[in-house]
Amino acid sequence: MPITSSVILKDARPAEGTGMVIAEHIWSDGQRWPAVFEAHSSENLQARLDAMIAAREATRVENEINFNINQVLANGSQAVIFVHQSTNAQNLAALRDAYRAATRLEAIMIGDFLSSLTNLVLMNILSMTNAQVNTFRANKLTPAATTAAAIRAATGNGA
Repeated sequence: MPITSSVILKDARPAEGTGMVIAEHIWSDGQRWPAVFEAHSSENLQARLDAMIAAREATRVENEINFNINQVLANGSQAVIFVHQSTNAQNLAALRDAYRAATRLEAIMIGDFLSSLTNLVLMNILSMTNAQVNTFRANKLTPAATTAAAIRAATGNGA
């Protein structure tokens, strides 16, 4: 969700020199983020706000992706992921990277999550053919899903 507007609430810069500026960024979902910063009287505030918006939006996307990856690592196929700030493609690319670096338990939970996806989605995110996906599913994902279900049953974390 992009920032739809930025409003300068207070500009306390003197005619010459540096002073405080208080602004507010408003996202399309209505969330508001205050921005308080020091700026020189000759500084272009709109350019400064634009740079802040770009950095803030990147942070929101990154935070959501990290949250989603942590959900998958903890809950496997039962993970509830969000795509308010990020896209499915961004999340799946990050998940693919996480799978490469995963511990054994993390790989099981990621495999459990991936097993819930369609072959077409897996073909796209893993750059595999349908035959390769079927082999991957049979050799890695289905066993991971079975193991994850056993872990959840043993720990009382659902079916």
